[in-house]
Amino acid sequence: GRYIITVTSADVGNVVFTDPIIVKRIHVLGTVATAAGHAYRLDDQQGELIYRTQANGAYYESESITQRKWTGGIKIVTLTSGEIDIEYDLDTRY
Repeated sequence: GRYIITVTSADVGNVVFTDPIIVKRIHVLGTVATAAGHAYRLDDQQGELIYRTQANGAYYESESITQRKWTGGIKIVTLTSGEIDIEYDLDTRY
């Protein structure tokens, strides 16, 4: 099955997954307070970049569709404003 976890600036510094997962989609949703230059970054637990983007203004929105298997966890490194939805599947057999 597919699942979604929503992370916010309160999650910066946290590792939100430790088990292997298949990431289906990463969706960044800015707010009225989002400004050009606001940053979003996800790393694995070893500090390697998984995903990053930078806002260009209020209500910034970015989406990445992937079928990538991530085994090392996902750490929220930077999330200046808004939220990130991570859609994933626990079935890593494919």
